[in-house]
Amino acid sequence: LQAMTNIMATLPNKCGGTRTVAIAATIYRLLMELDNEEIAGYEKLNVFSGDSATAGASALRAAEDRALEAELESHEGQLTITMLWDIKKFFDSIDIATLVAEAEATGFPLRQLALSLSVHLAPRRLKLGTAVGNPILQLGRSILAGCKRSTHLARVYTVRAVKELDKEHPEVSIGQHVDDISNLAKGRTEDELVGRAVKYGIHFSSLMKALHMDISGKSVIVPLSAAAKRTVKILTGLGIPIKAEQA
Repeated sequence: LQAMTNIMATLPNKCGGTRTVAIAATIYRLLMELDNEEIAGYEKLNVFSGDSATAGASALRAAEDRALEAELESHEGQLTITMLWDIKKFFDSIDIATLVAEAEATGFPLRQLALSLSVHLAPRRLKLGTAVGNPILQLGRSILAGCKRSTHLARVYTVRAVKELDKEHPEVSIGQHVDDISNLAKGRTEDELVGRAVKYGIHFSSLMKALHMDISGKSVIVPLSAAAKRTVKILTGLGIPIKAEQA
């Protein structure tokens, strides 16, 4: 059964409800470990410099670097806010046709993509306790959470968008950890800071829509300040869900 389908273990979600994690066939997981040289070569050439999910990187160190950067900017007289973006059901929202297009555009090894998608698009069976449901046969969106290759495919899916944001908004630093995007926006005045943050937020939202992604209402701006409140008011007025909170 497991060799022909993906068993989706149903687990409780800390925020309520449930989530699924794939239990892929052993032979596939073994292949992923043994046949990784092309992937490593691709990521060496294409990975975004601010991606803390890459080999040897650390999400904790990235957060510390962001906090230090905010302190240094403040010391130099800059005002700053941090924007923390969250995407709804990221892995389940990945559109397969778009993923293939992004892979071709960025030079991802297509043999590796075909191998991965042969498993990611295989029928899935939901498992709850000892019960296993009927197979879900047709999938136009969604890759498997829990698969070794999922983080690599997520990076392929977003890397061009993240690099475009980094190029177009030099006054907003960008950090990425799989589906979580963090930004430090700065400005000499409150008006300049808000203008830059809003411009970035609009651009970020448009790129996520192009990738068939929805921004989650858990997205937040910290710390709670006049600039943060103004930015939230403008972005939410444009239909971009984000809130301001104290750090």
